[in-house]
Amino acid sequence: IHQTDSMVAPHVLQHPLVVTALLHIHQDDEHDWPIHVVDKNQQEYNVTLKPGEMLLYDSTVVTGYPYPYKGDGNYVNILIHYNHHHHNEQQQQQQVVSLKQQQQQSLADLFQTTLAQQQQKLAKPS
Repeated sequence: IHQTDSMVAPHVLQHPLVVTALLHIHQDDEHDWPIHVVDKNQQEYNVTLKPGEMLLYDSTVVTGYPYPYKGDGNYVNILIHYNHHHHNEQQQQQQVVSLKQQQQQSLADLFQTTLAQQQQKLAKPS
């Protein structure tokens, strides 16, 4: 459950998760709050969900809500994750290291972009 001014830093879910379903359950008002997704090709998307809608995505992409929720009240999601039960522990560790190396720069760039945008918004006179 998220409330007014909530943010979720861009992040990558931990392996061995394979697929994630984000089900938007409820919001107290009509303010949209798009989830920010950066795919493996560094393409960025903002996906807006209405209550009852679901986003299904690869768990190894960068996701987050880097902008504050401006609604008045609650914004409720449920995350459902799928993983493989039959995975090799050594292979899993190698994949985690590889994934972290691939995503490290993407996260750093996304944080810097988000921070710069927020600073610009704060610097503008009202």
